[in-house]
Amino acid sequence: MSERAEKYEAFLDDLAPIVDGDAAVIERHADFLVDDDEARDLRHEATAAADRIREAGADFVMPVDFEARVLAALDEQAALDEQADADPGRITNPGFASPDLPSSSGVRSADAPAAGTLAKTEAMPARSDAETPRAMPDAAAETAEKGTKRRTGKLLFFPVAGMIAVAAAAAVGLLVWGGDDGADPAPQVASAGLEGTLGVVERAADDGQSGVSVQRPGQDGFVALGAGEVAPTGSVLRTDARTRARFSLGDGSVVVLNHATEVALTGEGPRALDLRSGEIVADVAHLADGPNLNIQTPTGAVEVLGTELVVSATDEMTSVRVTRGVVAVRDRGGARAEVRAGEEGILRPSAPPSVAPVTDLSSSVAWSELGAIEVDDDARSESLAGIRSARSPSRATR
Repeated sequence: MSERAEKYEAFLDDLAPIVDGDAAVIERHADFLVDDDEARDLRHEATAAADRIREAGADFVMPVDFEARVLAALDEQAALDEQADADPGRITNPGFASPDLPSSSGVRSADAPAAGTLAKTEAMPARSDAETPRAMPDAAAETAEKGTKRRTGKLLFFPVAGMIAVAAAAAVGLLVWGGDDGADPAPQVASAGLEGTLGVVERAADDGQSGVSVQRPGQDGFVALGAGEVAPTGSVLRTDARTRARFSLGDGSVVVLNHATEVALTGEGPRALDLRSGEIVADVAHLADGPNLNIQTPTGAVEVLGTELVVSATDEMTSVRVTRGVVAVRDRGGARAEVRAGEEGILRPSAPPSVAPVTDLSSSVAWSELGAIEVDDDARSESLAGIRSARSPSRATR
């Protein structure tokens, strides 16, 4: 076994305490993490997954009428079961049987025709908790008048239904990247262009510097930009070689800038960006009645309807990786190609657009999850913070 393989195996054995932030364990593997891209990537991804699992379902709020709706649904099902017992040939709606009533031997369907038109079928196995529960009807006014014995059985079901609801909320939470509760009004897009508000900043140094700068319209140079400050339309945003930053745009989109990236809020259209150099991850809001987002690069342009994508640009090449949705890429000569989820589009000055499948999308966007790793000031030095933020960028340009 090679020296690198031995170190990597030891790192895997200690991955759990590393994710938990054990300072002594992190220090033991610090040199290996500095030198090994794969280990840094795995640590970052494992920490992000642990944080998301821990926070999944945290925003779930039980509806005030949930219990009444469950009880009403059980009352309705009990009535259907009583009808089925009275008329064995009738096929009725499947659902949750009241525990004090005998089970029916037939499969019941809500869409079944009148009694006598269908033959009996074999009983189906009970549906597991992992399957999606059917929608509950509105609470009935007479719910409070039902019998005590049957209500005891209904209340036994309630915790199970609650767990299903929490699990569903957790599943939704894992799919939301930087989302909110949806209560905010629809974003407005100014006809003159987009403005950006600086949110999370992650910097691999504890020197008191922002690492994010802005050149506002009419200014000759760049000045530091702090969290919560707004860059108006026409501004140029820049991160230095040790900083990543997340911006919320006026159309509801979110853009994360990687190290050494420069983006202009051009104002050349209602939704337009100019990626002059570096790399961004963009989670683009879909506006049903609004224009598409356009991203200019030195070698072409990207038209986005509503998706998540990774765009990196140099003077010689633009790489567009799509994690969700579809985008259109165009070179400077006007040649166009569509790039779908799981694909990468390449734009070069001397060749038409090319599109090919890509397999490492998760690592392409993992660096953009700013703030996923919290640093204990007493446990980690600046060099250890550098391990995290110096994590290798997207392989899109390799």
